Order: sequence, then C-alpha cells, then structure tokens
Amino acid sequence: MDRSRAGLRFGWSVALIVLAVGVAAAWGFGRGDRFLYQDRYWLDESGLHPTVHVERADNQTMLALVRSETAWAVVAASILLIPLWFVAWRRTGIAGGRWIGAAWSVSVAIAVVVLVAARPVVPGMTLHGFYGSFIAAGIVLTAAFVVAPERRDDDAIEAITVARLLRRHRAST
Repeated sequence: MDRSRAGLRFGWSVALIVLAVGVAAAWGFGRGDRFLYQDRYWLDESGLHPTVHVERADNQTMLALVRSETAWAVVAASILLIPLWFVAWRRTGIAGGRWIGAAWSVSVAIAVVVLVAARPVVPGMTLHGFYGSFIAAGIVLTAAFVVAPERRDDDAIEAITVARLLRRHRAST
C-alpha cells in the first residue's frame, strides 16, 4: 500500500476514535439522569381536556452506574482505554493488535446491550436513554481498528527506492 493511502486510512481511524470517545462522552456522560431511565405514558380523559401523564422511575446517570455497578465501570473504562491500546498497537506493532482491539471494542458494545437487556424493568414501563451512545462508540472503535493500516516498518526501503539507488550506484561505477 502506498504511503498516501496508508496515511489517509490512519487519519480516518484517528477521526473514528475521536468521534467514538466524543459521542460516548457527550451523550453518555453528559446527559445527566437521562442516560438510562424507565417511563410510562398514559392519557387521562376524565377532565374537560385530555391530559398526557408521564411517570418516570429508575433515572440513572452514567456516573451513578459506574459508581454502583462494576460492569458499567468496566464498560466506561474500556471506552477510555481502547484508544490507548490503539496507540500502543500502532507504536509497537504488536502481533494481532488490530484484532485484539476490534474484539475488545465489539465486546464493549455487546456488554452494553446485555447490561441493558438484563436490567429489571418496572411492569408497564419501557426502558429509554442515551445508553446507545456506548453501543455506537463500541462499533465506531471497531471500525477504527479495521480501517487502520498495518504499522509501517521505518527501516524498510520501498522496492522503487532500492531500484533507483542501484541505478545510481551502477551509473557512478
């Protein structure tokens, strides 16, 4: 792969990581008690004008979930640690680093789905919130690992450069 294309793919992967962490931070951590909540709507037609009533229960902030439930703490920590793994993989060229990072990212998204699905819901209520931002972050982080080019060996010389150097050497002797 030529350097310009590899550079473009690297730029896209970094942009995806920034997007994922930004989405998780803005929608996940920044939405207050609307990260995960249950509600029920009903229509009261007993009066002169029909009125829609809302009942909410189990309003949770992401910070409260992280403090009270270990699984949510692991999910939040993973979203913050996966970009560090990306940097370590790119700098050291760890074998299988791309697939380790992609698997870790997918597992974060799956963990959020499982945690939300396993959450007890008050009868008659539905579960809502911005927890989907963590699912999206896991998917986007996976895409970043898939898009990123393999680490370039700085000591390797491209074939065209070797051919040019050989021609110069033959011409000078």
